[in-house]
Amino acid sequence: MQICEEIGAKFELARSLLALGAVHLACANRAEAATVLTKAKAMAQECELEQEDSIAQDLLAKLRLP
Repeated sequence: MQICEEIGAKFELARSLLALGAVHLACANRAEAATVLTKAKAMAQECELEQEDSIAQDLLAKLRLP
């Protein structure tokens, strides 16, 4: 992710954040998942990555479940 940030590879950074958020969610690290997925969603919207935006939204919705 650091390399993607350094070289400005926003599409790949958005996808990497999405994957990291999914890992945090799977590990029940809800606070980190929320932070990372929110960043992933914002970056996906900025890059107009509709599929990634949708996935981020779905994962964020899972965080809101009791």
